Amino acid sequence: MRLTLPTPWSQRLLTALARRCGLEPYRYRRQRATTLVLKIKQRFLDETFWPQFVALDQELASHLDQVARTVIEAAVHRDLTDVAEEDEPKQLALPRS
Repeated sequence: MRLTLPTPWSQRLLTALARRCGLEPYRYRRQRATTLVLKIKQRFLDETFWPQFVALDQELASHLDQVARTVIEAAVHRDLTDVAEEDEPKQLALPRS
C-alpha cells in the first residue's frame, strides 16, 4: 500500500504506528519524502491500522495546534482571532480604445 501524507508529523506518526504493528515502512528511490509504502493486508489496513492512525493523527494535530497557539500568544501577540472578511473591491472598467 502506497500512502502519501501531507505533514512530517503525520509521516512520523504513521511510521511509529507501523513499526509498533510489526510493519516496516519504506519508500522506493526517487519517491517523494511524503510517500511511504507498507506491505499490509487490505483487511488489516481497513479495519485496524487506518482507523487507529486517523484517530491518533487527529489527536496529534489538535495537540500541536494548541501548542502552537500557546507559543504564538506568548511570544508574538495574544489576539489569534480569525481575520475579518471583506467584499472584494469592484473592478473599474477600462476604457476601450
